[in-house]
Order: sequence, then structure tokens, then C-alpha cells
Amino acid sequence: MNIIETFPKLSGFYVLTSSGELGFYDPNKNFVVDTVLSKEFADHNREFLKSHLKDPDAEGCRVAIIYRAGEKKAWGSEIFLLETPIVRSLYPVSGTKVGELTAFQKKNREMSVYRGMEILLEYQYSVLPGTPLYCPVLFDRHTTLDQYASLLGREAVEADKTIPVVEVLNLAASIPIGRRKTPKLLALRKSLYEGVVKKEMRKYSGLSVIEKLRAGADWVEDKKAGEAFDDIDKRADRNLTLPTGGGGSAPSSEPLIIEQYLTGPIKNVDPEALRAFARFRGLSDEKLRLLASKSPVYRAPGGACLLERGKSDSWSFFLLEGALELFAADGARKLIEGGTEQASSPVSYLKPRMYTVNAVTPVKFLWIHDALIEKILSDS
Repeated sequence: MNIIETFPKLSGFYVLTSSGELGFYDPNKNFVVDTVLSKEFADHNREFLKSHLKDPDAEGCRVAIIYRAGEKKAWGSEIFLLETPIVRSLYPVSGTKVGELTAFQKKNREMSVYRGMEILLEYQYSVLPGTPLYCPVLFDRHTTLDQYASLLGREAVEADKTIPVVEVLNLAASIPIGRRKTPKLLALRKSLYEGVVKKEMRKYSGLSVIEKLRAGADWVEDKKAGEAFDDIDKRADRNLTLPTGGGGSAPSSEPLIIEQYLTGPIKNVDPEALRAFARFRGLSDEKLRLLASKSPVYRAPGGACLLERGKSDSWSFFLLEGALELFAADGARKLIEGGTEQASSPVSYLKPRMYTVNAVTPVKFLWIHDALIEKILSDS
């Protein structure tokens, strides 16, 4: 199987060849060897492949598989399916029995290839900031879907024998976590990340609003209404990860990934629904429409931990529907229901946040950057 012929959308993603080279397929389907990385990791890659090929199903090395589904998903036909231990790590749920995934975890174990690679590359422990946990590369072991029945959670069927599979391997798996923050591994992670981001972002040019904010630049004041926000809702600029997360009132060391709750088909909030929030009641119809155009609706299941006490970020959480439970440091709890006066203000608005916030029921909410809110209010 030729990866790029079978999965043409995987151009730009890094591939580990059977000879240990690292490279990627360009838009013309030509394989380009990254000579620098291939040389830097030559010895490591040989040992890594030797170990993987000896026991392909050993826990830790393979983090996901990619295959083409019979029916199209919201993002397309290519499925990025996470291994069970990785699902547990990315989406921790307290009280789950060993060997059993919750309905929420099962739902979130498959996604688009872009989203899967992005999550793995950005995932890190708060106690080890900047340390790569996953360096995902594609590897073709010339396998078919019937060889992954245990991962699929069902018996293999005859059709599975004709469906090619590409494995996603964690090239950092054999390196102790304490030794992963090295220039060589950081350079690898950067190249892997650029391969993913450029694939999605190559049609955009220049700095976006959020990038300018991160760089400390001022707002561009001479733009027409709305132009200052043109890039605010681009996927790469969204806040994908909060520093840490955890259920109930007890924080954990795992990151909260807010973007997991923005699932397709993506729908923006109705402008009139924004009038339920005190901060937006004085906005003109034009401003409400502009803000709504930059505010997709997020959906999270009951039991999800959405915000964590003591953490800071630059976003505001607005509850549209459902019920949330807030946990304070002294153990006090309070309930907020969508559509009530209590929900007319951003949830746990003060930074650092004073509450850990869990969904009691399925909820719909908005996750809007503070800079966008400040800008649109100041221009009203």
C-alpha cells in the first residue's frame, strides 16, 4: 500500500518509513525525506521499529490507527481511532472500571485525522510544561482493518480484509518522560506540528488577531467593523487546551480540551440568544450579528469537567442550555441553569477561576475570547 495513494489527504503529515527515515508527502504525492531529522533519529528509529515490529500490539507505541470508513462522518471518510489507553489519558473519567470505557470516551475516541494529530501534539502535563508526550508519525505496516478487531470493539467482518490501515506511532514512546525536553525532540515535535498546521492553515496569510495578542501587539484600529475579528474563529487560533483539568472538586494533572466540545456540524449562536447575557444586552442588532458570527455553539455531555478552579485563561464561558455545578475551594457548591438570571453572566468569570465547573446535564455553551468581547463592546 502506498499511503498517499490510499489516503491523499495525508500529505504534509510526517511518515516513518520501514528503513527508519522521516519525511512527508508533498502536494504532488512525492515523498520528501527530512534529512536532518532522519539523521538525528537514525539510531533511535532503528531500535524503535525493531521493538514495534517484534510486538506491534504492545501498549504505548501505537497510539491510533487511520482507516477509511464506509459511511462518511461530519469531517470526511478518514477515521482517526485512538487506542484505549490513550483515550483514558486524554479523557479521564473518575470511577471507570478497568477495561471499560464510558459512552463519552467511546464517542471521543474517533475523530478527523487533523484533529487527532493536533490533540496528541498539544497534550502535555501541567507539571511538565513544554515536555512532548506524543510525537505522532504515520507508519505503514501493510495491515488491514480485520487485524484490529480488539481496537474496534467488534468481531472482524469479511469487508475489513479489504480496508487498508495506517498506524500512528508515538516516536517518543521509548524515551523516558524526564528526558524528552531535549532540543532534538523539541525540533521533531515542531516539525510534526508544522506539518499538521500548515495543511489546515496554508490558505491564510499574516498574523491573526489572537496571534497579535499573544505577541503583545496592539489592535489595528483602522479596520472596518468586523474586520478586526476576521481571524478570531479560525481553528488554529481557538483555545484548545486549558492548563489542567479534573472532575468534581479535586483537580487532576490532565489538561482540559475545550475544543473537543465543538463538534460538527458547527452552528453559530442565534444573535437574539445573546441578549440573554447582561454584557450584550446593550449591543445593536448589527453588533449582535457580528458577535454571533464569531460564536459557535459548544456541546458537552453531563459529567464533563469544563473549567477548573485556580486556573487562568483569556476566554469567557456563557451557558446557553442545561445545568452546571460549581465547586468552591471551601467545598461549597452551587447550581446554575441555562436561561436563568444566574446564567446571564459568564460562568466563573474571575481569573484565576474561583470554581471548578462540571456539567450536571448535557449543556450548550459559548466559549468566547475576552479580547473579542472587549473590542466589540468598546466599539458599540
